[in-house]
Amino acid sequence: MAQFTEAQLLELESIYGLKRKNILPVKDGVIKKGEMVWWRSEEGPQHVVAEDAEGVWDNIKAYPRVYSLAKPIVSTKVVYAD
Repeated sequence: MAQFTEAQLLELESIYGLKRKNILPVKDGVIKKGEMVWWRSEEGPQHVVAEDAEGVWDNIKAYPRVYSLAKPIVSTKVVYAD
């Protein structure tokens, strides 16, 4: 899939009268702004809202592979601190 810069997308919108939807790709599909998505955080999976608050939307844009529609399957791992 071709990657466009924000400037290119704005130009395409103005030339062809297109309207962009607020959607982003994630590991297993696409999400719309305001939907729930699973974040593969270091502390374990977290169900978060895909929105501008707390920078979640920008983080999804930058790291789509760490977000998914389906809840990630995790295994228990023992980590010793001493």
